[in-house]
Amino acid sequence: MKRLIAILAVAAAIFSSVESSARSGIIGGFTSSSTNLGSSWKNLIDAKSVSLYHVGLTYQLQLPMGLSIQPSLLYQVKGTTLDVLKAEQNLTVGDVDLRAGYLEVPVAIQWGPDLVVARPYVFLEPFIGYRLTGNAKSDFASISDDWAKKNLSKVEFGIGIGAGVELIQHLQVSLQWFANIGPIVDKDASAITGAMANALEAKSFNGVKISAAYLF
Repeated sequence: MKRLIAILAVAAAIFSSVESSARSGIIGGFTSSSTNLGSSWKNLIDAKSVSLYHVGLTYQLQLPMGLSIQPSLLYQVKGTTLDVLKAEQNLTVGDVDLRAGYLEVPVAIQWGPDLVVARPYVFLEPFIGYRLTGNAKSDFASISDDWAKKNLSKVEFGIGIGAGVELIQHLQVSLQWFANIGPIVDKDASAITGAMANALEAKSFNGVKISAAYLF
């Protein structure tokens, strides 16, 4: 009986400590993304990165031994600019600007020592998202906003790794490399857009994120 009481007391103390270390906040920053189409498409399509943004809410749960778990709810915009080239001549015959806005849930698993005035940390961050918006500005009539809404994949998921620093227990600044897992678009059957879909079918967004968060 005494052992049970002791276990319950320890569990209650841990729960109380964890509960008191939970904080919520706001987060936002810049997202630079592109896609790597691979060597088989390098003479036909040149993919370039674009600078976009993310914004949302975050929640941090601090754990013992320098660990913390920090899920967020973001509106995350990713995209790429595709220069369609004339084969073997490196001449651009048209551009396609793709944009996709996701309701995204990343869950950062952080570790870092508390140095009182600052906590440097590293983190691993799996994420999943659902596409809310899709846009395509293009020199080709067959690739439009309607094409983007129809063909950009609805669900995205992937993983990120990064590092950051938490200052005076409230302000976080982080740098992350991320990669989506899975295709950007669902395959399209038409001629021009079919070639675009084939190029993007097995590829995904990747890039870097710079984020700032304020925890209350």
